[in-house]
Amino acid sequence: MSSGFAKHVYDYVVQYGYMAVFVGLAIEGTGMPGPVEILFFAAGVLIAKDIFSFWLVVAVATLGNLTGNIAAYLAGYYGGRPFVEKYGRYLRLTHEDIDRVSRWYDKYGGVIVFISRIIGVTRTPAIWVSGISRMNVLTYTFYSLCGDFIWASFWTVVGTQSVNVVNIIRHNRFLLYIATPLIAFVVVFVWWKFIKLYRNGRK
Repeated sequence: MSSGFAKHVYDYVVQYGYMAVFVGLAIEGTGMPGPVEILFFAAGVLIAKDIFSFWLVVAVATLGNLTGNIAAYLAGYYGGRPFVEKYGRYLRLTHEDIDRVSRWYDKYGGVIVFISRIIGVTRTPAIWVSGISRMNVLTYTFYSLCGDFIWASFWTVVGTQSVNVVNIIRHNRFLLYIATPLIAFVVVFVWWKFIKLYRNGRK
């Protein structure tokens, strides 16, 4: 991710405040792919400057995400499987994903919504299939809210603490030389494991 893009997102959050966080997380809540975590890093900078409130960021992010979740649920509920199969390719949602999550719903119920929000691998199909399967809307909303709150809290903490870490590294060249390749290695390793796990899960 380029520093120019990060700067653009930061300026967007500064200009529109909490509304930028809400809109960004609402879009993410529908299952749309994108580097939404950058919003939390931008919010973390503003929290460190006492412009944003930590818990208000968590609340706004949670409600934004929940709004997107419910919008996707309604689309699946009223559009049915044909609608999701037609437009699911834009969300990287396959027939296999729909079938697999449908079986999980039959076996485990609404808890899959909560788990998928935390783990993330099956998040998009879990959101859309919940509507297709006609899951009780109150059950869906409850599990989504719990999962969204934990997920938003985690990333708000990461965004806030990253500011402190960056400031420490910036003032210590030795740490800078060590941290840069270490962080790059960790990021590559995590994504490699994630992609490998996701591909194995689809077999």
